[in-house]
Amino acid sequence: GGGQMNILESFSQQESNKKRPRTEGRVSPPNSQLTQSTDGGTAHKKRKHIHDIIYGNCKFHPLLVAVIDSKPFQRLRKCKQLGTAEWVYPSARHTRFEHSLGVCQRALSLVHKLRSEQKGLDITDKDILCVGLAGLCHDPGD
Repeated sequence: GGGQMNILESFSQQESNKKRPRTEGRVSPPNSQLTQSTDGGTAHKKRKHIHDIIYGNCKFHPLLVAVIDSKPFQRLRKCKQLGTAEWVYPSARHTRFEHSLGVCQRALSLVHKLRSEQKGLDITDKDILCVGLAGLCHDPGD
């Protein structure tokens, strides 16, 4: 009929009416598996650890954390990576946010391995940080 709502529209409307906690400005929502540690006891050297289902506990440099906590990067939480696959696999979830964290982790892992096995390349800490930033920032767009 004309005024009837199908079940997907009804569920979508119920979900949009729910109040959700604000997650912008945070690496992960409250009560997640996120811990902070400090190197050398100075506030500007805080590193964050994020538990990833694939890569385990991932440690991020403070500069990478600043990028992750930025509003443009946080918007990636809303961009779905799987397209219409959720219609077939309703519990599947993968966002550009999660994807970018994984790319950063893989890029850092690769450059650390190169540094340890290819001493002649003279890979510096700054080079490693640049590779991590490239991994994080390959998706944000405009």
